[in-house]
Amino acid sequence: MRRLLIIGILIFTTMYGKASQQDETVCRQIVVDFYKWYSQKLSSNNASEFQPKFAQDENGYTTLDFTAYVKNLKRMKCSDSFINREIESYTLCIENLKKIKYREIEDKLPDLSDYENIKCDFFNIHRWTMSMENFSGVEIKKTTVQKDKSVVYGIIYEDTPDKKYYYGNVVVTLLKIGNIWMIDDIKI
Repeated sequence: MRRLLIIGILIFTTMYGKASQQDETVCRQIVVDFYKWYSQKLSSNNASEFQPKFAQDENGYTTLDFTAYVKNLKRMKCSDSFINREIESYTLCIENLKKIKYREIEDKLPDLSDYENIKCDFFNIHRWTMSMENFSGVEIKKTTVQKDKSVVYGIIYEDTPDKKYYYGNVVVTLLKIGNIWMIDDIKI
């Protein structure tokens, strides 16, 4: 009987360890893929892929269009709560834009400081690196997995022909929603 109990414990421990290792690998890959996508989109200069774009609403005033951005965040395995918080972070900007006719935006906001004053200067920094520097990706340093939550620690890097430059630590929290790991928070 004792032997069966020990075998059962060993089998459970082995199975649990493999599942945890598999989850760790999946979480690491999601973070690496997210930053690879982000780096590629920044290089392509197609800003609406990684941030909202200025658009005209039905009354001719300015608003923000999140369509492509949200589509990409979903594709990159970001949770609904992450995406909702992301959209909410633009609330002040959207409120201020409602006062500006879309056709007049360039006249009303000629300088960066004008965008800063209405909390719409989101294009002035790379949101997920908190810098304006180019980068190649993220190197994972540590990953923890506890049940349905994982925290991935990494460092942003720029890979050049001569050297790899490191800057900016990142901490990405993922949640297991159903059976799918999703990015739920990014701290720089």
